[in-house]
Amino acid sequence: MKFRMVKKNIFILTGSEFSSNAILILNNDEAVLVDGLASHEDAIELKEMISKIFKTKVKYIVSTHYFSDHMAAFPLFPESKIIAHKDYLHTFTSELYRSQEEKERFVKPSIVFDSCLQLEWGIYILNIFHNPGHTLSTIAVDIEAADLIITGDHVFCNVAYLCYSTPEMIREALNKIRMTNRNIVITGHNGIASMDKINDGLEYLMRLEKYVKESRTQNSKESILNIKIEDCVKPKVSITEPERIFHQRNLQFIIDKELFSN
Repeated sequence: MKFRMVKKNIFILTGSEFSSNAILILNNDEAVLVDGLASHEDAIELKEMISKIFKTKVKYIVSTHYFSDHMAAFPLFPESKIIAHKDYLHTFTSELYRSQEEKERFVKPSIVFDSCLQLEWGIYILNIFHNPGHTLSTIAVDIEAADLIITGDHVFCNVAYLCYSTPEMIREALNKIRMTNRNIVITGHNGIASMDKINDGLEYLMRLEKYVKESRTQNSKESILNIKIEDCVKPKVSITEPERIFHQRNLQFIIDKELFSN
């Protein structure tokens, strides 16, 4: 597992599975953990590092959204209080359809909130606010004194994923993040980023909408499915295989849900 200090008392830990991020915020011998990585192996290593390297106990876990690739560590900290948006079950699969893996990771939150919640934690104030976009229950954690915002999964690398929401909601969420003007941005995956990553997500949506509307003039679903990811991201950007998969899924969602139809 990779880890590094972001600011005083704030560390980012990135697991092997899906390069999922967890953020540790220290306050003497206690800590806030934001998200919980994507695999049991990564979660075990996280717990050991928190105990042996950081020598602290996790008092609170903040869940940016209840997807299993950010929940692996939740069962390993039974004494921690989990903070989540009140509509977390809109994100988490209903009990009837949960996989065995999801069932094993599910821990009901201890503290839920609607719009915002403020947590004074050592030298920082954590402003936790509802920011629906990637999912209806996604939250962000803004730490002004650290010039840092933790955003969840509104953007994955250069792509915004449309499966669980609408382009309008994602665009609004990204703009809300951009308005904070923080220099350090931590999304759900792939370590530390900057506000450029948020701008990349907005640009992807803008370009995607343009090509979808052009394709609709041809009255052909196939033309939408043929929209290339290279045309929707900045020139000369290195594109990962997961981004290609998400982009192709986006194109099918656009057809199925008639997105960008206005």
